[in-house]
Amino acid sequence: MLKKKIAIITMMLAACTAFAQDTRESLEDAREARRLRREQRAREEREDRIAEKNERRLGELRPAVKYGDNFLRIAPLRILDIGGVGIGAEYERLLGENKMIGVVFPVTIVFEETSVNWNFNEPNDGLHYNVYYYFCPGVKIYPFGQRKVTYAVGPSLMAGWGSGKEWKWTNTDPNGNGYYKEVDKSKLSLGMIVMNYVNFQVTKNFSLGIDAGLGMRYYDREKTGLSTNNEGFSPTGQFSLTLGFRF
Repeated sequence: MLKKKIAIITMMLAACTAFAQDTRESLEDAREARRLRREQRAREEREDRIAEKNERRLGELRPAVKYGDNFLRIAPLRILDIGGVGIGAEYERLLGENKMIGVVFPVTIVFEETSVNWNFNEPNDGLHYNVYYYFCPGVKIYPFGQRKVTYAVGPSLMAGWGSGKEWKWTNTDPNGNGYYKEVDKSKLSLGMIVMNYVNFQVTKNFSLGIDAGLGMRYYDREKTGLSTNNEGFSPTGQFSLTLGFRF
């Protein structure tokens, strides 16, 4: 009976020893698995850091797109406050290393529609247009530098002149009887405009632009027939769309 009990106890101790051994091996396996996972994560992080560093280095070595300092633009639509629609062209030169200053030289031709023929004794030969020329040199300030989309603001001088024809009422007696007569008309304007510009650099050489501004005419003389009128100070404005070539 004693031997049987000893055998049972021995078997139980062997089973406990085996269980403890299995448990220890399982814990060691789990620790080893955790260690391998940590090493794998550390290796992946090192590889990611190396890849990022190589990418930054490659970006530093890759030459950036170099935009030119010169613009040639045409304005298929330009509107000025005289009520006419015109077309224009301009040249701009960027200055300095950071290209935050530009000087621009725009020219514009504006067509003003004249009145119809009011002299019923003469045939109406259709509408005519008076032609005016504007030259508005200015300075552009780029507060954010040169980007794909750039904003600029700056003052521009305005000089406009031109001539044409206009129908004017002519009195023939003190009672006001008269008729319309076609007379010569000329105009000269001098002033200043504060312009706002937005430029979209579509490609390295091609750009689109929108500009608009408000200002004041300081000298505005209009001569119609034998009469001359100088309006003095009066508000003025401009809006245009441009297509540009950069080089």
